[in-house]
Amino acid sequence: MGECETFHTRHPPPLSCSRTLAARSSVRACVRQVAPAGASTMLRICFVLPLLVVAVTSITTSHYVKVDNSLPDSIAPCLLRSISIPLSEKMSLNLRCGAVCSETPYCSLYCLKGNRCDFFNAKVTKAWVGPGSGVYLYDYCFSVHPAVGDVALGAATQSSSVYSVNYNYYPTQVNFFCQTETACYESLVDTPPWWRADFGSPRRVTRVRISLTALIDINVVEFRVGNDTTVTNNPLLLPKPTFTPTNGLEVVADTPIVGRYFFVTEPQYSDIRICDVWVMTK
Repeated sequence: MGECETFHTRHPPPLSCSRTLAARSSVRACVRQVAPAGASTMLRICFVLPLLVVAVTSITTSHYVKVDNSLPDSIAPCLLRSISIPLSEKMSLNLRCGAVCSETPYCSLYCLKGNRCDFFNAKVTKAWVGPGSGVYLYDYCFSVHPAVGDVALGAATQSSSVYSVNYNYYPTQVNFFCQTETACYESLVDTPPWWRADFGSPRRVTRVRISLTALIDINVVEFRVGNDTTVTNNPLLLPKPTFTPTNGLEVVADTPIVGRYFFVTEPQYSDIRICDVWVMTK
């Protein structure tokens, strides 16, 4: 039984499988309805459908970039799901896994070993070179991060205050992140607390993801983008941020904003902690 049929019998199938099943059904229906005299013409039309399905899946997978295939043990909490795909399936294993990752909420990395695909909510950049020990070793890994235009990666940062050296300025400086606090910033209690990334020049911001947060008041926290170094002189990036299942924050902009600076702030007497900030242009 193929992967899509397995999804179909156990729970509602992902979009790519729905398309595949629909295409197969359409082909069968066409074949049943073909009159002998017009069979060759009708069959040519019908059998285009599976090819279109493969083309759609190829486009989906193009959003991922091959990265180092060794990961530290600390990635374990970020595993979202695993699937095994029969080696008899004709479609590329990579294409199948890329399509499933695209349809799995918060999946940003998938890795292949044999006929198994593991899907993660984790950051791996093109510059990641592996941990050297304590590894999850795969045949191949593919990450969405190199394809999203993360202008925060390596950006200079400033803030209203710093709680301690353990929570420094640098949640933009890591090439791997799961749920550790090695790339976090925490403020003192300020009026207001703020953290800023400087891209060096104006960039078009379409989406923001912060992998892990603490001390955040979801009713108050703001993301702002603009060209002024004073936080309140820059427009809000809307809609308001919402929590992810891993206690991160995310915004997909209603209207992208062009600006040199990105701010996280709470306009009140408060403090904030943020870990691993992505500011995306694609």
